[in-house]
Amino acid sequence: MPYFECIDCGEEFWREDDERWKVRCYDCWRAKKEAEQAEKQWEASELRRLQEEVRKLYHTIGAHQTIIEGLRYHLTFLIFAAHPDRNSNDPRATEATKWLLEARDLLRGGTV
Repeated sequence: MPYFECIDCGEEFWREDDERWKVRCYDCWRAKKEAEQAEKQWEASELRRLQEEVRKLYHTIGAHQTIIEGLRYHLTFLIFAAHPDRNSNDPRATEATKWLLEARDLLRGGTV
């Protein structure tokens, strides 16, 4: 019997005896292929979106590295310039110096 039942919709369709690989009617086979193509297109667009996000994150990390390197380079002078003894014991100078010393410890790998 050359008619077989589609595994998706149950409709009968013609297939030759040596075409055992045909398990879907043409309409269901076509719908499955279109769904697979849509899935591939979605995956490709999602991949592009994620690649763009990674690129932005690398850019952000690079900017942060630049700031950290600048702070590391200028830290000794900033501590010297903000020290309360050089600023008439201004409470803001005390706070700034404490913060800079904590930043120095963090940059050296210590804990605050």
